[in-house]
Amino acid sequence: MSRRTLMFSVSVLLITAWNVQAQGMPAKAPQPEPLPAPKTKATIVLNEMPDWPRPGTRAVWQAYGVDARGRLLPRV
Repeated sequence: MSRRTLMFSVSVLLITAWNVQAQGMPAKAPQPEPLPAPKTKATIVLNEMPDWPRPGTRAVWQAYGVDARGRLLPRV
């Protein structure tokens, strides 16, 4: 018998034995532990939005003006 045939036969034998053993043992699923009852009542926190509208993303540029050299300077 060649070495390749021998290795193949041994691997098939081991895989078959492993599958037979695995099929004989029923798989038991672990039971989850029940959670304890909450001790206090949860409170709801609401984040209120401010009453004024939010400025746009480009509103900051309203405070700048272009001078004679073409640079942006704060308006006074």
